[in-house]
Amino acid sequence: MKNYFKLKFDKTVTRLAGYPYGESVFKEQIAGRVDYSDLPIKIEFPDNIIRSGSSFTQGFFKVFISKFGYNCIGNEVQIITKNQSLINSIKDNLI
Repeated sequence: MKNYFKLKFDKTVTRLAGYPYGESVFKEQIAGRVDYSDLPIKIEFPDNIIRSGSSFTQGFFKVFISKFGYNCIGNEVQIITKNQSLINSIKDNLI
């Protein structure tokens, strides 16, 4: 599926933190493969990830924010996860 990215993290990790880590996950798992003109961009987080700190969120979504603005989550960029708390923490961290 084009513009569908299933992120991979160590199964023992439940929370994401760190601006540089967010940037590196984006670069390793999304950058170079995403087509910004084919919307929406769908990003699936594994079930074990339940929260994202503001530092990780801002590092990971930096490119999306620069292209689409802070309200891109749910519109141009869709988060797929079973954990509503993760979606809430991402949105809260981008306000």
